[in-house]
Amino acid sequence: AGSHGRVASTSAPAVASRYTIKASTSEDEPFEIALKVEGMMCDGCATSVTEALLAATSAVKDVRVDLDTKKVSVFVTCETMMDGLGMMPTLVDAVVNAGFKAEPDF
Repeated sequence: AGSHGRVASTSAPAVASRYTIKASTSEDEPFEIALKVEGMMCDGCATSVTEALLAATSAVKDVRVDLDTKKVSVFVTCETMMDGLGMMPTLVDAVVNAGFKAEPDF
């Protein structure tokens, strides 16, 4: 009976690694959603994108912007990875409404 639990727990990380959202090791840690954002040139742009994402949904807990790679990591709290994926359109729309081009970074 004990082997069933081990099989389930070892298969989950392999599945999780295929998606943009990375599973956290603790229920208290948020999931990471990666976005590619074009048009960010300076710290002011990064601030605009960060503020737009934080205002998009209360699930957003942290935003990290890398201006060099144009990558934005959005950390959200959600029950499941599917819930996190469901937030993707809201997050992309928030960045687009702030004046930038955004898409999921798979």
